[in-house]
Amino acid sequence: GAHAGAHAGGPIVGQPLVDLLKNRLFQGIEDTVTSEMIASMQRISIPAGQHVISAGATPGPFFIIEAGCLAVLVDGDQIGMLHSTDSFGEIGVLLTDKASADVVAIEPCSIFAILRPRLLQLLAKSPLLYAKLHAQGEERMRRASALPSRAGVGGLQGLQ
Repeated sequence: GAHAGAHAGGPIVGQPLVDLLKNRLFQGIEDTVTSEMIASMQRISIPAGQHVISAGATPGPFFIIEAGCLAVLVDGDQIGMLHSTDSFGEIGVLLTDKASADVVAIEPCSIFAILRPRLLQLLAKSPLLYAKLHAQGEERMRRASALPSRAGVGGLQGLQ
């Protein structure tokens, strides 16, 4: 029948995650890789104030935000914000052996996580996704390293 493609028993995360994966990162990525990624991700609820990544820690999973807002901190200074459809954790997966920043939920968040070994398996199948994640990570590291050092730059002190 015409409805053979609709399987009601699929994972609940299917639809919102499919929508999330349509973000800039996954445009042009092979459907097989995208669907395997969806099947491999787990939804996690993060309470406000909880660290999802701690700087200096062994890198953990790769994350995509479904809902909520998280702050990115380097040496205690906020350098950016992450919102729904943003992804993070690629630096630890691809570029370093230690997490480069703290990522903290500033409100209750719902995020999807995929474990590092599984993500690396999928990236091996998709050079394009690998290239996109690698570029995103390198750009973020470049921006973070371009920040002034903390000496004399704390909040408003530099303005007085």
